[in-house]
This record gives sequence, C-alpha cells and structure tokens, in this order.
Amino acid sequence: MKYTITFNENLPFKPERNQVIYIGPDNNTLTTRIVAANYEFLKRKFAVHGLEFVFLPMLFHDADVERKVRYYAPYIQSQVVETTPLSSSLLLNYLSEESRREEIQPSFIYKGRQKDDGWVFDATTLDINSQGGIGYLLPIVLDVVGELGWPGDVNLSRVDERILSTRQSETRKQKDNKGNKWHIPSILQRLNHSYCPDKMDEVEERLEPVEQATEPAPYEISGQDVSEILSDLQDAVSRLRLKGVTLMAIHEMIDKQEPLSRLVITPDYRLLLPDYNNMEIEMGTLPKAIFFLFLRYPEGIVFKSLPDHYTELLNIYRQLRPGSNEERMKVTITKVTNPLGNAINENVARIRKAFVEKFDEHLAQNYFVRGERAGRYGISLDRSLVVWEE
Repeated sequence: MKYTITFNENLPFKPERNQVIYIGPDNNTLTTRIVAANYEFLKRKFAVHGLEFVFLPMLFHDADVERKVRYYAPYIQSQVVETTPLSSSLLLNYLSEESRREEIQPSFIYKGRQKDDGWVFDATTLDINSQGGIGYLLPIVLDVVGELGWPGDVNLSRVDERILSTRQSETRKQKDNKGNKWHIPSILQRLNHSYCPDKMDEVEERLEPVEQATEPAPYEISGQDVSEILSDLQDAVSRLRLKGVTLMAIHEMIDKQEPLSRLVITPDYRLLLPDYNNMEIEMGTLPKAIFFLFLRYPEGIVFKSLPDHYTELLNIYRQLRPGSNEERMKVTITKVTNPLGNAINENVARIRKAFVEKFDEHLAQNYFVRGERAGRYGISLDRSLVVWEE
C-alpha cells in the first residue's frame, strides 16, 4: 500500500533525495526482523541504483557508517558505537499527528520534501510474512527505485536476472523497465534469506573499517593554489560526511556538550589528540612550523605583521629540520612571511586540511588556524589543553 506520511517541522534532519528509510513500530516486529536478516542484501540492491538504504536498528553495525560516526564524533569509543541501539520507531516521535502513530505499519519512506509546517514523505508498506521474506521485499525495492526514477540507464532485469524472472521475450528486449511487473521464480526459495532465529547472530557481525590513505603534505611551497588545496580536502572528506537521517542518528547517541581533546606535542614534535582515541595529526614540516608559531600567540597574528616573526619562525623551522640547508630554509621562510604573497594562505589551508581529513570541521575548527581577511588569524583552542611533552 502506498501512502504519505507527514512529520512536524521539528524533524531534526533535512531529507536526502537518495535516502530510503525503513520505519516500523519497534525492533521486534516480524517485518523488522526479516529486514534485519536481509539488511546487507537490501543495502546492496538499493546501492546498485544509487540509493542509500537507512535501517536504524543496524545503522551503527555498518562499517562505513561507524567510520563516519567516528569522523563526526572522534571522542566516541568503539564499544559505544557497537552497543548503541536505535529503534526503527525513532522517527515516529516526530509525526505531525501523534494520534496516527498506532496506524503506521512497517514501511519504506522516501522523497522527503518540505510542505507548510512539516515534512512529507512518500511511503510504501511492507506487507510481508515469514514464508515470503525476501520474495516480497524485492519487488517493493524495485518499485521504490522506479518511483524515485533512479537511475534511468540501469537495466533492472539485468541487475536482478539471477533471482527475478523477466517478462515475455519481447518485453525483455525493451530497455525501459518502468512498466515491468516482476514475478518471483522458484529459484527464489533457494536464495531466500528470510528471518529465522538461528541466523540473527550473523546479522550482528560487523565488517572491519577500511583504512583511508593520507598523502603527506610537502614541506616545500609547491605553488599550488589555495582553492585547489581546499578542493582536494572537499573530495577527501565528502565520503565521510554524515547526511540526512544518519546525522540525526548520531545526535541521538552523543553528548550535547561535545568534549575537546587535549593537544599533545611530543618531544619529536608529533601532534596527538589523546582524547580522540589517540589520533595523530600529520602535516608537512613547513605547515607544522607555522602551526607552532600560531600556538604561541593565543591572541592571533595579523598577516601583515608576519615579517616581524621571521626570525622566530625560522628558529622553529630549524628545530623541525635540523641539518637542512640554511640558505634554502631562509628563502622558504622569507616567502611564507611575505604578506603580499600566497604562501601563508597555502600553508594555512594545509593545516586545516590536516585536521579536517581526520575529523569533522565543527570540532576541528578549534585546532586549525582561521580568521578574517585583514584581521587576526589564530588557533582558538584553550591553551590549557595544549601539552608540550619533555
């Protein structure tokens, strides 16, 4: 059954067009258990068509989502992420008509859009049973994909030819699948992953997070434009951004008063954030020297006064690069303290990149150098959180 569902204006996220969300009365309904048992399968099916399937009860058991959560909230310990339960009924707390709550059946909701004083979603009821299982879910998935019109160049019969029968031979030749009615062949029974109690342990298994390679920044001025550095940064973190209902879910889990980590500088000048799971921030030698300079000045520095800090910055740079060519170092520091050049902006951008690649900017902005044009630039982190190890 298709219907619309309206949430009030306090819905704590902006719907994403590519998200399909499961809602249900609670986590113990048969339908919710069947979806849980088929979660990976359904997630892949939606992903083939460019859609993100959001199933709140298992959201934090998804390795990719866990990595995003740790990026957004680096202070959260792994075991907290692993053991935090979310209910499939969470969104029902924001229904515009509370009296309708008992009427809501397990459903996929999608196409969220703002209307008047609330948010309206299209919805499709999941009318499934223990015998049907995935056999009932698959046509609903393809129906939702068709309604979203996503994407136009995917041949659905080819994508699902192993488990879905196609129409008659002349229909199979058609490239447009909008009018197809799918039928479940007998082979589906052999591929059925419907819920049964002894399989629920498999659902709890988690994938290992994928490590992201970070390319170290060069210590010399490369001449790369600031906009290119920031563009690279945007590309690097875009896949780690929490969006839509996923961002709402993390706010259900974290403290409203988010802690800042201490910044520890080791004797060999490594930058550690011990309260963010002992995270290390890596950057090139020149950006690090500039970072240390700004750490010395809680009140900030005006770029036009950088020539006054030439000797101080050169001494910091010498400490970080002992035994390097003296004349070459002087040329480098001369360039970076020239307020009319672009070298300082490039390296401030690299400092920002070093932090924002590791955790979200809403926290990282306390650690990198920022300011306004013609004004003071500085690091806002309370210096009581800065620890220089000896």
